[in-house]
Amino acid sequence: MRRVALVVVLGCLVCHAVGLGSGAGSAPPGIGAGLFAQRGLDAYAMSLGEALVAVARGSATSYYNPAGLSSMADLQVGGLYCAPYGRDFGVSHQYISVSGPLGVQTASRDGLGVGITWIGSTIGDIALWDDQGSAGVAEASSSIWMASVGTSIPALGDLCIGASLKYHTARLLEGRAVGVGFDLSLLKSFEFSDGTRIAVGLNSMDVGQTHIRWESVSGTTDNVIPWTHKFGVAVEALDQRLLLACGVDLEAGGSLSELALHFGVEIRVVDALALRAGWTGKPGSGGNFAAGVGVHVDHLAIDYAYVPGKVFGDTHIFSATITF
Repeated sequence: MRRVALVVVLGCLVCHAVGLGSGAGSAPPGIGAGLFAQRGLDAYAMSLGEALVAVARGSATSYYNPAGLSSMADLQVGGLYCAPYGRDFGVSHQYISVSGPLGVQTASRDGLGVGITWIGSTIGDIALWDDQGSAGVAEASSSIWMASVGTSIPALGDLCIGASLKYHTARLLEGRAVGVGFDLSLLKSFEFSDGTRIAVGLNSMDVGQTHIRWESVSGTTDNVIPWTHKFGVAVEALDQRLLLACGVDLEAGGSLSELALHFGVEIRVVDALALRAGWTGKPGSGGNFAAGVGVHVDHLAIDYAYVPGKVFGDTHIFSATITF
């Protein structure tokens, strides 16, 4: 029964985005291609409540704050494949990212960090109906290709700046969608004599809104991914054994009542083992807790996140990163 409910909900959302609902052009802003990535990218981020804007490290750095690429010293390859509601639901989410230093340095800026990321999502077994009743099932898919760059500027106190260019694609039945968006980000760190480090970050995602143009036999329609500002603060202390992070998301022109909040804590028990917990939600409307573990052995890091589900069950997420 839960599977039927999930398929119906997801099917309605996707069909509405393509213009198969109440008419082309009637899809509300933000519904459709590209929104799937906002559910969280990997286990490291999910276990910290997605409070990663100021943390800005790991293989998902290009997504959460590309300015963090400026501090990468080694080549990293990371990825994930998961079925967030269980394999029987027909929903899958995956990504792979390659990032590292480019080594280009000038008098005005330090070396560049670059990243290439692919994010994909598939929804299967979407029930279709027509005037005669059931018309079978369909599959929908969305993906994002992302090229990112980050660098630090010594003249501005080693302020790090970053940007990502994103190419969106999606399909459902005969409908196809494409769109282009970009993100701009900042990151600034402050070091103290006792070893404490405080970082402040900003990632302005989908600057000016990202328009996804759907084309199908019924016509064309635009979906809009809202322009969202993500602010974050992170504190590392106790010889980097303790990490506290928080973040705030606000759509451009949005109300303060629509804020999304993120909190995360990590305790590194030993060099190879970290325990994590996080929370994300909106004021007055509740939120979701998460927990996780990170294991780092030589050049391999494996992260696990547990996210309790309120409707469709709990989610277990694993992701991995290899450093060369």
